[in-house]
Amino acid sequence: MLSLKDRIENRFRKKPEPVFVLNDITLPSASIWTGARYWVLFFRELGLEAGDRILIALDESIPFLFILTACI
Repeated sequence: MLSLKDRIENRFRKKPEPVFVLNDITLPSASIWTGARYWVLFFRELGLEAGDRILIALDESIPFLFILTACI
C-alpha cells in the first residue's frame, strides 16, 4: 500500500494537467510539485524534522498551496 506521500508524488509527477484554480489562475500540478520542493528544502535548512509543527497564516494563495503541500 502506498503512503500518502508516495501517492502525491506519483500523481504530481505523471500528470501536468491543472489541478487547482485560484483567483482565475490555473496552476498545473507540476508547478505545485516544484514549489513544494523548494519549501521542503527551506524547511530542512531550518532544521525542521518530521513531527515539528508549522503554523501557516497566509491567505488562500499559490505560496499557501506550496507550503501546505510541502508540509504534507
